[in-house]
Amino acid sequence: MLDHFGSSPGLRPESAALRFVHHTVEADLAARREPGGADIERLFAAMHMLAGLSTNVLSPFVQRWHGGMEALVAEHPDVAASFGPTNDAAQLIRGIKNPPGTFADDENQLARRLVEIVRAIAPSSMAPQDLFARVELQMLSCVPGLVWLPESSDVTYLRPIFDLADEHPLTVATLNYDETVECSAAGADVGLSTGMAEWIERGRLTWAPDDRIHLLKLHGSRNWIRDDVGTNQVWSEGEWHVRAPQGANIRLQPGIVFGEGNKLRADGPFLDLFAEFNSQLADADDLLVVGYSFRDDHINASILRWVNRYPAGRRVVIVSPSVSREGGYSYLEPVLHRLRRQTPQAKVSEYFQVVTAGAAAGLPDAIEILATDPLAI
Repeated sequence: MLDHFGSSPGLRPESAALRFVHHTVEADLAARREPGGADIERLFAAMHMLAGLSTNVLSPFVQRWHGGMEALVAEHPDVAASFGPTNDAAQLIRGIKNPPGTFADDENQLARRLVEIVRAIAPSSMAPQDLFARVELQMLSCVPGLVWLPESSDVTYLRPIFDLADEHPLTVATLNYDETVECSAAGADVGLSTGMAEWIERGRLTWAPDDRIHLLKLHGSRNWIRDDVGTNQVWSEGEWHVRAPQGANIRLQPGIVFGEGNKLRADGPFLDLFAEFNSQLADADDLLVVGYSFRDDHINASILRWVNRYPAGRRVVIVSPSVSREGGYSYLEPVLHRLRRQTPQAKVSEYFQVVTAGAAAGLPDAIEILATDPLAI
């Protein structure tokens, strides 16, 4: 994403703001000796907080912006256009009813003049948080393209999962935005539905009899689009770059939950998806976890509650290439410790096991474990 901003001439101020936040977050992590670095979701979370700092509950306790943030606007005088785009000004002009000949015929020229006037009389309106808000929207616009799956991608490694749907439909929950599971199922000629089309039409998740895989995309999908129309939200499915060639704006945004922190959203289909996840989890005896870093508190809470409710009759198999600090930091290690510590049963190995491998190598072993007797795990 840093490369995308840096290679776009029209995003020069935004690129400078993103680099500033990236370097600042990296320096803070290094000072606190936190491993892992600043991933893209942490940068987005920081950008989101910076964009809303003036309305944050802590704003009365903050006297002034960081000097580096204020310098961003000073170093980029052309950033003013970012706060008053000529196309927005042109729309304003067209909305004013005047007799013919009152305004110049060239609306773009008049719009640019309007921006110059605003810059001259209200320089204080170019606040750093406005720039960060623009970066936040641009970052959100990048996500669908970044997770786009080329046709040449090999997704056959997921096919062993579909074997679990032989007798009954299988619920698969994912936090990813890409279409890896969908493409793998299509290649294996397995019926799959996200339930989103039905949710858009009826406001609830429903499944057809031939849907062997019920895919719950708990954090949204790259091909979901949210359109804020007044006080309402209109959701649809489609290619983001086709619907929004100019990127995200205040009204049109990708239908995803992005960033760190609380990812349980009340808008759109997300509460329904999470409720369906918990409902399906409550009826299950086996849970297969693949590639999940255990960094989402609401998901972790659901898993812990499910494990502790009937621990003797439930099995959890986790496929992860790294489960310890050997060779690098793992988010999984403290969660495994927490799972074991909060589980009331002494013999956690009877229903809890980790396959130390990536998805391609570990899935066959994990499914073989699920096919065995619980006492043999």
